[in-house]
Amino acid sequence: MSEPKKKQRHFGAYLSRKRAEAGLSQDAAAAGLGYSARYFLSRIENNRVSLPFEKIPQIAALYGIPLQELAQAVIEEQTRILVERVQKIVKNATPRAPRQPRKA
Repeated sequence: MSEPKKKQRHFGAYLSRKRAEAGLSQDAAAAGLGYSARYFLSRIENNRVSLPFEKIPQIAALYGIPLQELAQAVIEEQTRILVERVQKIVKNATPRAPRQPRKA
């Protein structure tokens, strides 16, 4: 697996590993988080959607993760996403010629 792919999957893999360490199936974790099905949790673990911030304390408690550890992981993931988006915009931007000052 290439390095960029590995980094892209890091957060979802982290959550999946923490859930498994807590002895929870996706179904049990989803129910504990108030979801009726594991579908949304699966999408988070597969990095298809971001973790809802309001669920951070609940996930930390359910998975037995120190709250500060999970918060830091979320911050790092959101920073990575932001950097990638901005870099993509910059890469795809068409350079413009500098504006000439208007003559009065």
